[in-house]
Amino acid sequence: MASPPSGPPPPAPFAAAPAAVRAAHSDVRIRYSERSAIRVRGATTGRVYEFSAAAPDQAIDRRDAAALLATGFFRSTI
Repeated sequence: MASPPSGPPPPAPFAAAPAAVRAAHSDVRIRYSERSAIRVRGATTGRVYEFSAAAPDQAIDRRDAAALLATGFFRSTI
């Protein structure tokens, strides 16, 4: 006869944040200063952002802005 599992239950699968939570973190616009296309992942949110010479301006989550601006490849468009 098998014994019941011990310990805490396994964590719930990751789910996207509800719209109300996402709305609490407003986006800011930044501009990529290089020509080659790149894809970067936000250090805080994990969101993926794509920039290129054809699309240098993007709205990003405010929580990711400081890390991207610190690279020197981006500037604020405010």
